[in-house]
Amino acid sequence: MQLVPENSPWPRLLVFPFLTVTMAGLALARLNPELTYHLASCPLRDTTGVPCLTCGGTHSIVALMQGHWWEALAANPLVALGTPAFLFWSVYALWATFQPVLRRSLLLKPQEKRAARILVTLFLLATWAWEFWQFRG
Repeated sequence: MQLVPENSPWPRLLVFPFLTVTMAGLALARLNPELTYHLASCPLRDTTGVPCLTCGGTHSIVALMQGHWWEALAANPLVALGTPAFLFWSVYALWATFQPVLRRSLLLKPQEKRAARILVTLFLLATWAWEFWQFRG
């Protein structure tokens, strides 16, 4: 694993629209949690009873915004861990936009890519299993 000069600017530049939407959602969750809950729905769970990978994400975001870290993790581990990770990456992406020397990409060897894919897949499956267990009945 090594850092190399940036291959493509698109992942870094996509931070601008994604961060705008994320910040609006986080502000809504902080300022008006009841409206946030009212706006949230899961079409998959509503029609089939099967939770999706992000079911519980709204509760997780609201809990994060209120500083209840364990509650957020229990509601949806993917959202609870992904939101701060996305925000940290966003800070880097914004900083790198204005400081070209920071523009780097992560280069993984084939075995590292495979290991990363396996870990991500296991994490997603574990999260989905957690959602099934949490929304059972």
